[in-house]
Order: sequence, then C-alpha cells, then structure tokens
Amino acid sequence: MQYISIILLCLTVASCSKKHRSFEEIKESKTLRVLTTNTEMTYYENRDGEKAGFEYDLIKLFTDDLGLNAKFIVRPNIQDALKALSAGKGDIVAAGLSQTDKREENFIFGPVYDKAEQKVICHKENTVDNFEELQKREIIVGARTSYSERLSKLKTEYKGLSFEAKSKASTPELLKMINENDSKYDCTIADLQIFQIYRRYLPNLRLGMSLGSPEDVSWVFNQESSELQEAANKWFKKSGKKKLKPLKERYYSFLNKYDAYDINKFQLRIKSRLPKYIKDLKLAAKQYKFDWLLLAAVAYQESHWNPRAKSPTGVRGFMMLTRSTAKAMGVKNRLDSTQSIMGGAKYLRKMVSRIPSYIRDRDRVWLALAS
Repeated sequence: MQYISIILLCLTVASCSKKHRSFEEIKESKTLRVLTTNTEMTYYENRDGEKAGFEYDLIKLFTDDLGLNAKFIVRPNIQDALKALSAGKGDIVAAGLSQTDKREENFIFGPVYDKAEQKVICHKENTVDNFEELQKREIIVGARTSYSERLSKLKTEYKGLSFEAKSKASTPELLKMINENDSKYDCTIADLQIFQIYRRYLPNLRLGMSLGSPEDVSWVFNQESSELQEAANKWFKKSGKKKLKPLKERYYSFLNKYDAYDINKFQLRIKSRLPKYIKDLKLAAKQYKFDWLLLAAVAYQESHWNPRAKSPTGVRGFMMLTRSTAKAMGVKNRLDSTQSIMGGAKYLRKMVSRIPSYIRDRDRVWLALAS
C-alpha cells in the first residue's frame, strides 16, 4: 500500500507540474489563450468599444479558420508576456516580437509576417547619426528586450557604449519619457514602425541611426508547443499570407504620410482652440446622435477650428458651409460658431440618413463623409 501511495503521489505531482497545453488540449477546449500587450500596434479597444489591432486581427483570422475562440490576455510589457508564456499562462504570444538569439534559447517562433528595424530614437535636441555620437548619449531600454540584447552585443565592439535596462518598462512608456525630456536619458531604441506611430502623439521625438539589419517578426510559442507552431505555419502558408497585405494596408498605410509641422500645430490647437467649442460640439452631437469627437475631427479638417475661416470658393466658418447648405440647414450667420456647428452636424446626419440602412452605422458615417 505504501508503494501504491508513493506512485499515486508521484503521478499527481507530475500532472500538477505540467505547464503547457498540447495542441489537442487546445482544440478540445476550443480556446486559444493569446498573450499580448495593449498598444496601437497589437491590441486595443477602439472608440466604439470594439477590439482591434494588427495582432488581434491576424490572430482572429487564424483561430476562425481553425474553429477556435481567441482569448486575449493583456500583459503590461513584452517581458511579462514571455514570462507568462513560460509559466503556462498562455499558449502563444502575439505582440510583434522579433526573433533574437536569446529568445530562441527558450522559445520557438513562427510564422514570420514582418520585419523590425531597430532605430535610435532621441529627443529632438539629442539626435544621433553614428556610433561615435551614440556613445556620448544616456540610453534607456526595457530589460530583456530585443533592444537590450542588440545593445549588449554592440558593447563588445564599442567599449564606450553604455545603457540602462529598466525592468517592467514598455517601449511606449520610454518614448513618452524621451519626448518629455524630463529625465537624465537622451535616447531609447524602438522599431521603426513603433516610432512612426508614436511620433504623431510625441512631436519632440527624432529618428536616429539604425542598429544593424532588420529582424524577423513572428508569434512566439513554448518549446513544447511544436504542434501548435506547425499548425500556425501551415495556416499562414495556405491562407494567412494572402490576407496579410490588406491587414497591413489597414493598419500601416498611413505611416509614411506625416508632416511634422502639421502634427505639431494640431497638438497645439487641441490645447488652445478646441476647448472653446467643446460645449457646442457636445450639444450638437447629442442632438444629431454623433460622437462629439467625430464632429470635432470634421471641423478640424474643414477649418482648423477657426470660426472665421474662408476658402477660395467662398465657403465660410467653423464647419465651412456653402451659402446654399447654410440656408437649407437654417444657419443665418455662417461665422457664428454655434450655428455653424449645429448646421454642420444637421447636414452630416442628413447625408448619413441617405445611406442604405443595411450598411452598418460606422460605414454609413464614412460613406456620408466621402459623399
């Protein structure tokens, strides 16, 4: 009986210590646990409360084709996501991760769906174009990231190079720190695409030199999850790859359309001009059933929130109404911002109402704006 008890105890311990689910267990549960991060490039909730993000959409295409549900588990940073994967708290990490030598010691990767080019990102007063300048800068990156790994390798060649690796620090947090220039650090490292997204919100950032060749970007699996990895690779080769182009177009096509002057002006006008008109924008939005931020965005494209704006063709005011549109909407004074906002919102609602009802609400708005 003692021997039987010992054997049963050993079997119990062995089963409890099992960390990672097999592909069969994942299929039986009908759920893939996806570890990710909450960033503009990976996974987030949009203004309508809908889940979105490049990684979110790509994973959904994969799980839908396999007949699985995707359960997204958000971690505060990449290090934490990989740690959770090692502990069996997820089946896959989908967070735009680069394949690095260090990571390949503990994980397996696939499929490759992008390239990541590491760039030095500095405050505008501390730009860096070569390694001589880089060795004079105070650099901070996240600990156990592809950036700290790359810098550690470069230190063997450039003895004057030094950096601080901060634990539990995400790349967006470090970019904000560098942008505000309120610390002892001059620069950080980030992938080019990450910089291209965040420079729209952080106008003091400047792009510096590259740190070597681009790295492959893919999903990450535990070494025991080769069957899941193989399923992902087969899916990508069969159908995922052809779905990649429209996905990249949706999320990244705007990245090269950037005007630093316009972005900086926009940021300033959010603080100096917009507050004066928020009350009227919210009233109009409530009356005509719009998000007030949508009306604010339309107004900015029309007049840059200038109630006395005038175009070469004669449209006037905050919402840039023509004479005929103003008359039809009951606007007596196009230069009165309150009347202009109400008239613009009323006209937009009229245009939306002309779009067929079988088209979903959000798309009806886009089509109305296009018209």
